Amino acid sequence: MREGSGPVPRRLVAVILAPLLASAVLAGCGDPPPATGPARAFYFWRTRLDLSPAEHDALVRLRVRRLLVRFFDVAWSPEAAAPRPIAVVDLPAGAVPAGVELVPVVFLRTEVFERVGAPDLPALAERVARQVRAIAGAAGLSFRELQVDCDWDLSERNVRHHGEPALEALFLSFR
Repeated sequence: MREGSGPVPRRLVAVILAPLLASAVLAGCGDPPPATGPARAFYFWRTRLDLSPAEHDALVRLRVRRLLVRFFDVAWSPEAAAPRPIAVVDLPAGAVPAGVELVPVVFLRTEVFERVGAPDLPALAERVARQVRAIAGAAGLSFRELQVDCDWDLSERNVRHHGEPALEALFLSFR
């Protein structure tokens, strides 16, 4: 030991360690890291995807990461005696803002389930998938997910009896 160097006085230890300890505690009390919960998303249900400046700014300001866009409805066509897409979206190139994931939505009307049997659903699913890919591809867009939507009227015997297996067959055919 050097001459004159003895134990460090407690007061000096307190003066040095107290601010360090307080800094360490306060550093842990900051804002929590951002949550990794669900991504913010909006549905877009018009037939032309043409965002106004205010809509575009809202997507950016709210940090929307997904835009679910109704591509078309599938309805029964009595003339064709088959299901057909109606009210197809007009999706111009560049319509989906950069950094926003596109999720196409197809709405299947109840009458489709009333008239299309389960054995015909894989062919219907293929036609729907081909149409969705064509619309997205023409706009230079890709997608990882397709959402299929429909209304359920449980008072209708056909939908109640055939609806669930029909939907299952439709979803499985998109894999």
